[in-house]
Amino acid sequence: MPIASQGAAGRLEAGVEAGLERPRHRRRSDILLALLLAVSAVGGLWSYGRRMPAIDFYQYWVWAQVAGRADLPNLFDPATGQRVGAEYERLAYAEAGAERRQVAAQARSQLQVYSTPFLYASFRALSGLRYERAWALYRGASLLATLVAIGLLCRALGYGAAGTLLVIAFAAFAFQPLRSDVRVGNVNQIQFLAVALYLWLSARPGRWPAVVAGLVQGLAVCFKPNFALLAPLVAASLWLRGRRADSTAQFAGMAAGGTIGLTAGMWICGRTDVWSQWAAGLRSMKAAEFPLEVGNFSPLRLGLGPAGAYLAPWLALVLFTVVLWVAARRSASGTASGAASDGAGGGASGAKVPALADLPAHFLVGGLACAIPLLVSPLVWQHYLTLALPLALVLLRPGSPAGPGGRGLALLAFSAVAIDPWSELFGLSAMATQATLVTAGLVLLGLLGLGELANVGRRSGSGERAAGEASATLL
Repeated sequence: MPIASQGAAGRLEAGVEAGLERPRHRRRSDILLALLLAVSAVGGLWSYGRRMPAIDFYQYWVWAQVAGRADLPNLFDPATGQRVGAEYERLAYAEAGAERRQVAAQARSQLQVYSTPFLYASFRALSGLRYERAWALYRGASLLATLVAIGLLCRALGYGAAGTLLVIAFAAFAFQPLRSDVRVGNVNQIQFLAVALYLWLSARPGRWPAVVAGLVQGLAVCFKPNFALLAPLVAASLWLRGRRADSTAQFAGMAAGGTIGLTAGMWICGRTDVWSQWAAGLRSMKAAEFPLEVGNFSPLRLGLGPAGAYLAPWLALVLFTVVLWVAARRSASGTASGAASDGAGGGASGAKVPALADLPAHFLVGGLACAIPLLVSPLVWQHYLTLALPLALVLLRPGSPAGPGGRGLALLAFSAVAIDPWSELFGLSAMATQATLVTAGLVLLGLLGLGELANVGRRSGSGERAAGEASATLL
């Protein structure tokens, strides 16, 4: 080859290599920038929690200490909550240098009696620690739960490293429901991890992942039952998609988890009738006690007032049926397109998984199941809205068939549920106005989720290949 030709070929090869190297450098730069944003936001959220008295965590910490005491035969009697609250308020002021505990005790001079026996059992390990130490450990565990949950969902949905870090940065910095959970020390971050772990496990074919997924959700329902619709709806959709052995295994796991949770609650509280006492105490809670002005973001309360509480079970049933019906139609339309892949590998359980688009549909059903109680419950504290994250992450995932327009609408809806930046930009301080903003965001997320679930089985071939690649990262 002539020397001139060799030089031209060398320059061409060097140019190609440089062109390939630039995207790699750009990706590394994007990841580094996203990492810096995430670390800064998470550090700010941690510091924010250090300044909070954590009035909900205080209740769990106190109830875990007194559970099983012989002089307290019914923990779920409002009179017991008043008595124990006054007792521990005196103890708080008798402890030197316990300013945080004193502020929490003053705010909770009468303890609420609505949490489950298993939730109190779960906090037993922290009950022997001083309040400051216990709150620091719980705050760290909750923040870790959020990071792991976001990581699991983003990994399954194909976000990539930079995208996952940006989600963490936004959630820690501007997602007000998460900041609310950190502020009061509630358990929604723990629930978020339970939901993410359940969806991640139940997406995997095979009986043992299904059993463990059911076990997780059975324990989660005993821990706090406000998202009890998640597992039945997801398990039913698995049955409709042909994974009947996995669905049955999930129900078996739920039964085992429920049994463990019920037994642990009775053991810690020292009574076999403690769950009936809890149910009676829960019935004493009146929706009229929680108007919008005290921070109730319930769309049902916003639209129908206190009377909406009577419609909540029926509306939940209607929405459950609608999601299941849409999932059934999607399953039927996707079976033909996935028939070829069934023969190649129907899963360890021997069931046929009908479409490569199965993974997005699975997470859509799970996200919609989390949105139902947020839409129809007569009581939705701001921190409950943390469980809108799974549906938002599915709708905003890379390669969504909704395209830029649909993802833009999903981002708009998600930012409405986040409340920021709208509350800061327009001075939306009135609780009714914020509740209206949240309601609009939840309704739009729900409609977008239903629309995508209905169409996810009708993707183009390239969309199905993208879904298959996303499945490979998970499975």
